Amino acid sequence: MGFINSINLALTKNASNSNVVTYNVMRSIKCVFDKFKIKYHYYVENDFIVIYQQGRVASTSIYESLKLLKLSEPVWHVHYISNESNDNLIKEAYLHNKKAYRHLFVGKLLAKLIKHNSKAIKFKIITVLRDPVSVILSTLFINGGRNFSHLLNRQEGFTNADVSACIENMFIKDNIEGWSILKWFEEVMEIEIGVDIFTHEMDRDAGFNIVNDKEFELLLIKFERLNDSYPLAIETFLGVDKKSVTLEHKNLHRNDQFSESQKYAKENLKLPREVCERIYSSRYITHFYNVQEIEHMISKWSK
Repeated sequence: MGFINSINLALTKNASNSNVVTYNVMRSIKCVFDKFKIKYHYYVENDFIVIYQQGRVASTSIYESLKLLKLSEPVWHVHYISNESNDNLIKEAYLHNKKAYRHLFVGKLLAKLIKHNSKAIKFKIITVLRDPVSVILSTLFINGGRNFSHLLNRQEGFTNADVSACIENMFIKDNIEGWSILKWFEEVMEIEIGVDIFTHEMDRDAGFNIVNDKEFELLLIKFERLNDSYPLAIETFLGVDKKSVTLEHKNLHRNDQFSESQKYAKENLKLPREVCERIYSSRYITHFYNVQEIEHMISKWSK
């Protein structure tokens, strides 16, 4: 096994355990190679493939699947393409003795490259859209010990129904209009790379759309239709024969303490219909999803 592969394996293993020091040391070594790799591919004028999106939308699955294709273009996976945002998260990680993840450093390198790009290079951005209630549910359970600490501290214990009721109360009381998940395109993508996605028309009936904007080519694909749309989307976007394209389902983040409660909430959570209508009337939803898809999501979570 090569040195880089050994580092990759160590990073993968340490991403899911508590050895913060080991992870950060191995990551710092890997980042030296990342910097060299980015400079090299820029020098030879290869396009860059960047999975760039919020969390909990199958980004890891797509990243691992694309790596299996052995493409000539480099594939990167980030949540922010910003020096400032990534720097703040890195400082916070060090301050609290946590892992400073590789994607934070890659995001800084890509931000610098895009800012000073003077070549005819395309940045091929892949972004996955997903039902926001599903994303929030998934995120809540990753940090279950923090979000449901009052239930964990109860002497009488808690049931799956207790967790579901707690989540319902969160949704009802929350300021939906202020959700960052619904404003990601304006508050993150537009600010960081200058692409206003809402100026581009979408085929709402399609499982994916491709948009060209300056040096960026963007593939926007619906999570709910990944299984049937992904091969054709990748073939159209990257010119790869769809017969060779498979989606490797990966999930690096689990909280086994709440796994049963999460399953129960996904199957049984019901919100007042007016709450759902507020969520699914947002621009994030109406710009990409058709009427039937929106009604399906409203009905799925409504009482």
